[in-house]
Amino acid sequence: MLAGRPLFLDGSHPRAIHHIGAFVFPARRSSIEEWVRARSDSLIDIVPLTSGRRFQMEPPPVLYPVEPPPPPDEALEEVPEAEIPVAPRQSRYEEDLQARLLDEALGLIGGSAEVAPLLVRLTRGCVARLGGEADEVMEAVLAARTLVLAARMEEPRRFVLPTLGGVRALVGGSPELGALLSAVLLSGPEAGPPAGRSVLAGNDPSPWTYGGRSIDFGGQERMDWKVLFVAGVLGLMGCRTPASSGRVTDSELPTLALVGGTVYPSPEATPIADGVVLISSGRISAVGPRAEVEIPAGATVLDTSGQTLLAGFWNSHVHFTEPWGQGAATLPASELEQHLRDMLLRHGFVHVVDTGSFPEATLALRRRIEAGELMGPSIITAGVPLAPVDGTPRYVPVKLPELRTPEQARAIVKEQLGGGTDAIKLFTGSLTAHPPYPVMPLAIVQAVTEEAHAHGKPVFAHPTNAAGLSAAVEGGVDVVVHTAPMAGPLSDSLHEAMVRRKVALVPTLALFEWELKRANEDPIVLERFTQAGAEQVRNHARLGGRILFGTDVGYMTDDDPRREYVLLRGAGLDPRDILASLTTNPATQFGQEARTGRLAPGLDADVVVIDGDPSRDIEALANVRLVLRQGKIVFRQDTLHR
Repeated sequence: MLAGRPLFLDGSHPRAIHHIGAFVFPARRSSIEEWVRARSDSLIDIVPLTSGRRFQMEPPPVLYPVEPPPPPDEALEEVPEAEIPVAPRQSRYEEDLQARLLDEALGLIGGSAEVAPLLVRLTRGCVARLGGEADEVMEAVLAARTLVLAARMEEPRRFVLPTLGGVRALVGGSPELGALLSAVLLSGPEAGPPAGRSVLAGNDPSPWTYGGRSIDFGGQERMDWKVLFVAGVLGLMGCRTPASSGRVTDSELPTLALVGGTVYPSPEATPIADGVVLISSGRISAVGPRAEVEIPAGATVLDTSGQTLLAGFWNSHVHFTEPWGQGAATLPASELEQHLRDMLLRHGFVHVVDTGSFPEATLALRRRIEAGELMGPSIITAGVPLAPVDGTPRYVPVKLPELRTPEQARAIVKEQLGGGTDAIKLFTGSLTAHPPYPVMPLAIVQAVTEEAHAHGKPVFAHPTNAAGLSAAVEGGVDVVVHTAPMAGPLSDSLHEAMVRRKVALVPTLALFEWELKRANEDPIVLERFTQAGAEQVRNHARLGGRILFGTDVGYMTDDDPRREYVLLRGAGLDPRDILASLTTNPATQFGQEARTGRLAPGLDADVVVIDGDPSRDIEALANVRLVLRQGKIVFRQDTLHR
């Protein structure tokens, strides 16, 4: 990802592919139109698209369908040497642009002595071969991604340089793109670095300082451009994230007193009127009535009179698959922080469970948050969801890994958990383009849960219908991430099995309403879905089952949780049940009850301050005015008085 700007595709297949071609070669629209008509089918197989949605062209490698490339196109069998572009001398504008790209790339990889010289040549090659305008730099990104995709199609298990034949087969009948990629693969080392960066050429042993760190390149030998290009592409795609020296330690946090509000220490505890929550070094040091809590001299006092203080909220069903989430390794911290604030923090969510995303990007986002580079929630991530055979849902833009045998399922689980994910997500039932909808075999579900549990990790399931829910429950999953209103009323035995096996439920009732409304579905269907989902929630809670609050935000574009609160209340949950679904229930479910979920001395200072009283009006939970995570203010409305 170059300069922090991913490339996205919009619209139907032919139009989106035409957009790519016209974007890369704007002066040759007629030839691009011919190319689109000739090659759209094969490209669709490589880069799946869905009408009306935006997706990054190149998701992480695990999401690619591993298939052999199509036969080479005769028109690209040979690229005459005369057609290979020659890099002209850089203009001052190009030098400045390359310097900017280089700085961003080096920031991304943390100034690696091995990769920095490679990035010099990568950025120089991108700018020199394609000019210096912003659109032309994006053309270089497309070329780089094509090389990466070709390499993965030839050798999916490890990264190797693609062959010319593989690249030409991938791009089909586009001689312009073929010539550009051939130039990158065939050219020799670039001569000289950009102005002002000569020490990075790879031949100067003197140290260079970047971001306060001294880097010694040790007289590294000049390397072939082909190796440099691939290494640079990998670095720019977010394989590494920047180290941060800006982390605030607990001892540096000020003592903070939230004074005068009604404090709910936990959902089951008696509220404390005119209460105080005292915070020191990122943890809660005291909770109680104002008359009983001594506020130390020098503490910062925030007046919360007339407001309600609650433990920090969990959203147990989110996704980071929007463009900014996919670019989390490289986007500026301020931009990421704004997205996180809008989507999560302003609603009180200081802990989230990502139930399906591109793992490299989400893990990079988590690293940057935990390093103190930006404010954000804690993140538990399930990485790439796994599907039954032919079971990629129709709304998922890439082909998901399919589980065919218990042995293969175990191997994939080991691989994903070994890559840093915290859980496994299954589509035990999939809403595919056409019925019958695939259901994951019970033996495979059991293999996944046994392997994940052996590693101490939970398993989530998207059920879709009654058969998918039954497979999830019998197979031993830990959390069902949706109700299944498509199934209608569920049998008592299935509800009882869920509770007996301690399967938690994330209702996402507002999601179904949102989906059906934007599809202009018949109000009768909407009402039937709403009532079926509500009944499933009501029965699960009645039998003592655990409810976890979640909204599916990130897929669902409406980030306001207000409607979910209202629907849960309408399903029969009382305000304390809903508060538990936001706090103590997920903290217990995910093994965090000793650190968060309640307002109690010794726990992390995760606090939400709201206007109103949720015991009287459940929508008060959406009137968030102040949010703290581990004692740091991560969101604040200007309604509190010091």
